[in-house]
Amino acid sequence: HAIPYDQGEFESQSSLDLIRALGVSADGKVPTFSVTDHQRQRGAELVGNAMVGLQPGARFGAKQIPIPTCVELSKRLTAAGYKLCLLGGKDESQYAEPIIEATNGDAVDLIGKTSISETLGVLANLNLMIGGDTGLMHMAAAVDCPSLTIFGPTPIEKWGHNYGKHVAIQSPGDNMDNIRAEVILELALRQLSG
Repeated sequence: HAIPYDQGEFESQSSLDLIRALGVSADGKVPTFSVTDHQRQRGAELVGNAMVGLQPGARFGAKQIPIPTCVELSKRLTAAGYKLCLLGGKDESQYAEPIIEATNGDAVDLIGKTSISETLGVLANLNLMIGGDTGLMHMAAAVDCPSLTIFGPTPIEKWGHNYGKHVAIQSPGDNMDNIRAEVILELALRQLSG
């Protein structure tokens, strides 16, 4: 049976419309992933004492936070006492080097080095995950890792986790080149302190 699809409704709610059609109550809910004790322990080993995750890459360039912005953000977070953990897919590994350099080698580089299971465990151990509108940010929200997602051309109302511990913002002009490190930093520090 066909279920109406609302192009403007948050995608998690659109997915839950499917089970509502079966008569299952899903009001006030968002889909989540369970993290096993083993995943959480392995994630803790991988992340070390890093507190903030950052995804400097993205599969689609229009969704990527510009590297100079990531570098500046990394410097400022490190100066504020937050050790970073870099995450992303194998095809994003080239973005780690400028951030490792900017943090004087202090960031944990896990880009392309973790399985999906390990990534879930890492996210479950972070105090905040920062990135563009990518699958990794949806994973962070699903394991209840506080997240700060920056949106460019995609509709924030459809894909943005903007509830509870999660903040989603739209880059000015819907263009990721317009987002500034200062803006991300201010929101990140607010989330980390609250």
